[in-house]
Amino acid sequence: MPKYYFEVSSLREYLKHNTTLSGLQRVAHKVIFHAAQELGKDNVRLLYFDEFRGRHIVFSAIPLLYDEYLSIPELRSALLVSVDRIALFSNFPALERYSSNPLKYRFHLARFILAERNSNKHFFLKRGTTLEEWRRHYKTSDSMTPANDKRLDYRSKEGLEERLEPNDVICILNDNIFTRGANILLPQIAKKVGAKIYTMVHDLIPLVRVDESGCHPELFRDWLSSTAINSAGLIANSQHTSEILRKYLEANNFKTPIKLIPLAQSGLCDPSLTQPNEVVDELGTTLSSNISKLTNEFSQKNEVRTAAKLPFVLCVGNIEGRKNCWRIAQAWAQLALLPNVELPRLVFAGKYGGLTRDFLKAYTATGGWGGWVLIVERPSDDELDFLYRRCAFTITASLYEGWGLTIGESLSYGKTAVVSDLTAMPEVGGDLVEYCDPYSIASIAASVKRLVEEPERKKELEDRISRAKLRQWSDVGRDLARVIGHNI
Repeated sequence: MPKYYFEVSSLREYLKHNTTLSGLQRVAHKVIFHAAQELGKDNVRLLYFDEFRGRHIVFSAIPLLYDEYLSIPELRSALLVSVDRIALFSNFPALERYSSNPLKYRFHLARFILAERNSNKHFFLKRGTTLEEWRRHYKTSDSMTPANDKRLDYRSKEGLEERLEPNDVICILNDNIFTRGANILLPQIAKKVGAKIYTMVHDLIPLVRVDESGCHPELFRDWLSSTAINSAGLIANSQHTSEILRKYLEANNFKTPIKLIPLAQSGLCDPSLTQPNEVVDELGTTLSSNISKLTNEFSQKNEVRTAAKLPFVLCVGNIEGRKNCWRIAQAWAQLALLPNVELPRLVFAGKYGGLTRDFLKAYTATGGWGGWVLIVERPSDDELDFLYRRCAFTITASLYEGWGLTIGESLSYGKTAVVSDLTAMPEVGGDLVEYCDPYSIASIAASVKRLVEEPERKKELEDRISRAKLRQWSDVGRDLARVIGHNI
C-alpha cells in the first residue's frame, strides 16, 4: 500500500510568523484533512525541509487530522512549529489591550495562566471571555490525541530518504518558491526511489499580471518550469488557472498532465457553532439560549464589534493592490454623496499587503472616507465568522483571483456578493452574485447600489444560495485523493 506525503514547509514557515491563516494556508490544511479521510489516515504522513539539517523530515499527520477546525496554536503544535510562548497568546482578545506594553503584557499573561491552573472561571468572565475559551484555543497537542488511541509518539521525526518507497506519492499543495529543498532535493529523492510528485498551482499572477504580484517573475518562472519537469501531474484550482497553465506548458514544450480540482465554497468555522438556538418571549423579543455564543460575541475585540455596530458590507482578504481596495473605496465615496441612499458602511477585513501605500494614505487623510470605510486588521477565523454572519452582503472586486475563496465563504453564510467578472471568480459565484467590472469605479458603485436599493434583487440571490449545492472541502479532498491515490 503506497504512502502519501504532504509537503508542509510553507505552512510551517507561515505559522512561525502569523496568528491568522491566509487563504493558501487554509487550503493546505483543509485539503490534507479531507484527502486523508479518503486515502486512509494511517497512510498519510507530513514532511518539511529542515534548513539546518539540510534534509527532509517526515512526521505523523495524526494530530493535524484530529479536527478540521484547529486553532492557530493547535496547528503549530500539530506541525511541530516552535514559537515564543508569549507569541502563542498574542491574538487572544482579552490580552490585546496590553500588547503595546511588553512588561504589562507578560504580567497579565502570567495572571491568565495562573487563573487557568486554578480553574478560576470568574477571572475569565470578568475579562469578557471564559476559561473554556482559553483552554480551547491553547490546549496542547496531547489533548488533541484521540482518547481511544494508544500513546503513540506522534512527535517522532525521521528522514524522508529512510521512509520513501517506490510508488509512494508526495503532494505539494502550496508553492515552495522560496524553499530550496522542495525545489531541488525533493525531486532528486523521489526520482531515485521511484516515487511520484503532484503539485497544486493556484495562479500564475507573477507571469500574467506582474504589476499585481509580490513575486519576481523570473523566480516564479524557474519554480514553475522545475515543477512541470519533476511532477507526475499538476493540479489546477480552477478552469481559468487550468487554461492559463496549459498555455504556459504548451509554449515551453512541457507534457505534464493537468488535473482540474476546483476549491470549495465553504465557511470558516464549524457550522454547528454558528447557528444560535433562539426562543421568543411574550413580548416578541428574540432571545438566544446559547450562552457560549453570546459570550463569544461579547468577547470580540472592540474594532470588530464597532465594525458590526451599523449595517455594513464586508470585503475580506489581504489589503493589497490586487484586491482593488482603492477603486472599491472610491465607489463608496461616490455612493455616499447620493441623496436618499441608505448606504451601509464598507469594512475591509485582512492583513496589510503590498502596493497599497496610496490607499492607506488616503484612508488616513480622509478619516476612512468620512467614516464610511473601516479596516479590521488581521481578523481571526472567529472574528471573520462574526462579521460574515452580520454583514448585509460582501464584495470581492479583485483584479485577479486564482479561485476566490472569499466568494465561496460568503455564499456558505447565505450572503450574496458584488463580484468581479474576471478570471476564476465567476466560477465560484455562478448565478448567485452581482457582477461588476473591477476596472470601473462606476460599475462597482452601480452593482453595490443595486443590492442596497433593490431588496427584491438581494433576496432573489439569497434564495438561490439557499437552494444551491455548494462545493465543500470534503469534495475537494475526495477529488484530490482520486487524482493521487492508488487502488481507491
